[in-house]
Amino acid sequence: MQDLKSTIREENYEKFTTQGYFIIRRTFKFWSGTWSDMTIEQSLMKNMKAFGGLTRVRGVIDNVMARWKQEMTEFQHICVRTEKFCGVDLTSSD
Repeated sequence: MQDLKSTIREENYEKFTTQGYFIIRRTFKFWSGTWSDMTIEQSLMKNMKAFGGLTRVRGVIDNVMARWKQEMTEFQHICVRTEKFCGVDLTSSD
């Protein structure tokens, strides 16, 4: 975040910092904008706290956490591809 101004275009930086363009759209629904921390909570942390997740069965040690993060990132991509293949949308309409 400290290098954000030097890594994105000036117009996008201005939108991000002054106009509220800092939400993530996971769908094209009108009210689908979600704050970045909420997106992390909804996609990654939900699986961590579910039955069989990281905090329920295994201890939270460094190597387990690193492997789990890699697996969950790929798991999210698989879920999105499966939804597209099946023609369903499991996102909330909130």
